[in-house]
Amino acid sequence: MTSDFFKIFSITTMLLFSALAAQAQPNISTVFGPPGTAGWGAMCGAGASVPGGASQLSACNPATSNCLLRVTIPTADFPNAVCNDGTPGVFYVRPGVGADADKWIVHTQGGGRCADNQSCQERWCGQQGALPYQANKMSTDWNADGVIDLPMFADAGGQFNISPSNDFSDWTHVWANYCSSDSWMGRANNVSYLGANNFSIHQQGHNILEAMRSMLRKTNPNPAWTTDCGTTVANLDTATDVMFTGTSAGAKGALQNVDWFMAPLPAANKSLVLDANLDMTDSALVNNNIWIDEDGDLIGDQLYYSKRITMSLDSWSTGWNFDVDAFVDESCRAVYEPMGRLDRCSYFGPLLTLRYGGVPLLETETFIRLDLEDGVVDKKWDGGWPTGERLMVGQFGRVTTEDDFTVLARESLEQLYTDPLNSVTGIFGPRCGQHVGLEANIPFGLHTTPDTMPAWVAVSAAQNAHDAIWDWYTNPLGVHRTLDTGDVGDPTLQNHPIFDPVTQFSAGPACQY
Repeated sequence: MTSDFFKIFSITTMLLFSALAAQAQPNISTVFGPPGTAGWGAMCGAGASVPGGASQLSACNPATSNCLLRVTIPTADFPNAVCNDGTPGVFYVRPGVGADADKWIVHTQGGGRCADNQSCQERWCGQQGALPYQANKMSTDWNADGVIDLPMFADAGGQFNISPSNDFSDWTHVWANYCSSDSWMGRANNVSYLGANNFSIHQQGHNILEAMRSMLRKTNPNPAWTTDCGTTVANLDTATDVMFTGTSAGAKGALQNVDWFMAPLPAANKSLVLDANLDMTDSALVNNNIWIDEDGDLIGDQLYYSKRITMSLDSWSTGWNFDVDAFVDESCRAVYEPMGRLDRCSYFGPLLTLRYGGVPLLETETFIRLDLEDGVVDKKWDGGWPTGERLMVGQFGRVTTEDDFTVLARESLEQLYTDPLNSVTGIFGPRCGQHVGLEANIPFGLHTTPDTMPAWVAVSAAQNAHDAIWDWYTNPLGVHRTLDTGDVGDPTLQNHPIFDPVTQFSAGPACQY
């Protein structure tokens, strides 16, 4: 009788919770108020921080040539191209110069995501700990005064910097501002997050990109649009080269959206550069016997390879991917959704190695830059997750460390590059402890890898990310495989245990500035 009671109670509770979630909850901006107001401070509590400006973008002197020009997406034409709080999506452009004007870089900005009540609240309140994410990652008018808070003229570094040493300087540049907290995959309004304070947010990252592409291609209702300062932009349809790039969460968005984004541009030379994000390949996880300890007793409960599949399938059936109507690579979805295996389209490694009829599902030629000591990407490998779960080397082995991340990341990159049927034709893996590589000057143009690299790790000389990407772009028949190493063993060998961790030397002699 008692057991039946608890079953009925649990089912009733679940149904009630689902019914509450289905109801339209007020937006987070309504529940908490604009950052800086008294009501917002009272709701957020200690540690709340007001955005000091645009995340990763600073104001630019319009008298200089380095400025990106703001474009506010008209919500009258694109009602779904909105940020978490319903404010308009924004992107930036800088027209190219001379012969390079028809070469385009389209970049999706990163900035993590929020997928539950607590993380979204912390994001709006600026309380995501060491992560520099505030309401400027959820809104373009966070003080709610009706004026876009992002700068009219913005300055960005890395691949956007105008410099004699940057061969991409004169290209036409597009920077998609990130305010949807969904890795550029969402297609849903009023996604409910229930907790101590119930609220909803719009997660429309893919639809912001769709609006941006329509405007760049001049296929929107107002094809004569200009930037917010009145500058006319060329037609993307006339591009001879289009390089789609993305950093961190933007890299995941770039991976999922690139083939779709490029589809109307058959005449252009198309390429993809992924930065600061990577899921380990299936074989790297299996070969190295990676388990997950779910209850904190330091005994592996399930192979992480299998657990990852389960988590992804749950997300597609009733979880976050389902709630936001997540967009994933269309060819992958067409093959694997009928099989009930959308997990195959959810992670970097599987998606980049999948093929159908001998053809890679990801059609755009891809370059990956990943710091082998990335302190953001390696979090689940170094010290566990907030829920108490731990990754382990062996079921009865030890908890994984940063060193294991380095080994597994190198092995995953190596596998992605060496498989002749994959779309990955270039890899660059420094060990400098720098997360962002495309949006910042030092890791993009000044970091170099060591000169002492065994032949099985690399066949090219020391170089920085800019040089590696430029060589990959201009020399398609070359070898584009540069990985830093301090490992005593060959990580390309199959079925090797991680028994001899590498020595960390972030920002040490290996990183030349």
